[in-house]
Amino acid sequence: GNTFTPSVAGVGAATVTYTATNAGCTSVSSRVILVNECAERHLTLDQYPAVIVYPNPSNGQFNIRINTDLYTELGVKAYNSSGQMVQSRMFDGIAYGSVLSIDLSRLGSGVYHLFLFNNENGRVDKRGVSVVIYK
Repeated sequence: GNTFTPSVAGVGAATVTYTATNAGCTSVSSRVILVNECAERHLTLDQYPAVIVYPNPSNGQFNIRINTDLYTELGVKAYNSSGQMVQSRMFDGIAYGSVLSIDLSRLGSGVYHLFLFNNENGRVDKRGVSVVIYK
């Protein structure tokens, strides 16, 4: 009737005890479960593959996949080749595996620059990514 949640248990050894009753007979069993840190899931924005932008090139509609669980929000600013901001978005509630959709399809063909940023953990983490729109 209960669930073992590694993120609640934390890193290290945890003893899990199971009790089962069947036809009046009760059995109890314990197991030690080792919860390990997954360093590959704790990437900052500037580390590959913390964020993947695809498809690139595109028609202006593309996705940003989040491959880190350090952040719950992500800011995205898009600039054209002249340095003018053409879109600004803030995403919240993100987690490892989230896919964020961006639509710049109203813009013409060309190279655009994304500035991805987060300031949740007492510092500003950032990354620049170029995307190509081809129509």
